[in-house]
Amino acid sequence: MNQDDIQQFFKSLTTGENKIPPDQMEILLKLINLTIQFRDDLARDTGETLSVEETRMALNIYLSALQNGHLPGNIEKKIGKLIALWLKEIDGKTF
Repeated sequence: MNQDDIQQFFKSLTTGENKIPPDQMEILLKLINLTIQFRDDLARDTGETLSVEETRMALNIYLSALQNGHLPGNIEKKIGKLIALWLKEIDGKTF
């Protein structure tokens, strides 16, 4: 997945019914930057790619974890690492 794909996915979250309030844009920018960093590190270190669908799944799990305080036990490893990065860097949490 290239940087434009990630940015396009996150940009889609800021339009229409899902429009993000201006005070939450800082968090969105952190999510974008951390995701791009993760994607680049993953490709460099393992040769694996990160798809938009995997990013979308990770975001849904991340948001759910913030609401209910726990992560499901059957998360694919790559997605789990991305979620753990977001939780640590944005929310200062570990699960």
